[in-house]
Amino acid sequence: MSSKLSLLAAAFTLTSLLFTGCGGSGDTASTTLDTSVRTTITQQNAPVVAGNTIGAGNGSASTSPGIQSYSLDSAGDGSVALTIGKAALSVIGKESLHQAAAVRGLGKRESGSQQCTGGGSISFDISSGRISITYNNCIESGTTINGHAETLYSQNGDITSTLTNLTIVSSEFDMNFIRATIKVTESGNHLYEKLTGTMVLKTGEYAGSYAYSDFEIDLSGINGSETILTLDGLTKTSCLGGWVDVTTTTPIKNAYDGCPYEGEVQIAGGEGSSLRIVFNSDMSVDLYVDGNTTPLHYDSCMDLPKGCEG
Repeated sequence: MSSKLSLLAAAFTLTSLLFTGCGGSGDTASTTLDTSVRTTITQQNAPVVAGNTIGAGNGSASTSPGIQSYSLDSAGDGSVALTIGKAALSVIGKESLHQAAAVRGLGKRESGSQQCTGGGSISFDISSGRISITYNNCIESGTTINGHAETLYSQNGDITSTLTNLTIVSSEFDMNFIRATIKVTESGNHLYEKLTGTMVLKTGEYAGSYAYSDFEIDLSGINGSETILTLDGLTKTSCLGGWVDVTTTTPIKNAYDGCPYEGEVQIAGGEGSSLRIVFNSDMSVDLYVDGNTTPLHYDSCMDLPKGCEG
């Protein structure tokens, strides 16, 4: 499996990657959101809708969402939460917790606390198929984590995490999961994630809130250098104000270091409005609003607006 796909797996599973393997079954408490208020898509706001739902900007997670490469080097609304992978990686490697997690298979229960290497602590409770962790100003590799995360492991290998008031602060970004439920399935070069919840992200040049309802990310690697991606579900950002419904009609294909060269995404807004996003073989992007046959054309995905810029 490529290193970038491995990083993607870390993205939505802050605590999950601390404890690999399978265990019992169960479901975390569900996260539900009111998605009734929808954003009406127009010729004027279509670029911002596109930029906020599938990604825009300069391709750097440390500055703004970006679609250029679906790895931890970039983020869009479908992948902005992937930035959490940097923090996830910083807390991996606590051998005593790995050992404690192993008691799941013995049907035992383990609880306790542990000091973090840079200060602060975590408290944990582990039972068959379930791990609950509370972070108390836990500092690892310059990243400070507070809040609660509970992770469940199913017999088929699915991992479901519920994050509650989980904050992650580093020199590159601040992230706050107000409430989020994340399901992850990973097999070989394939990664599937499903997210419902709300979070706030701040970086050096970007700040905004994101909300998701049954938002699905399906990512596969090709020959270690390209990806196939689909994004489906409801999402809302602070720039959009209301929700839009994202459907990938043709999988998005792109090289790790370039804009997509194939793919089509349909976005449904309020009052029957719609936006069709087409990625072309020359890596340009066309936006078709409400079935209009004359598109808004962008020579590169990097030219789409970032944040709330129109």
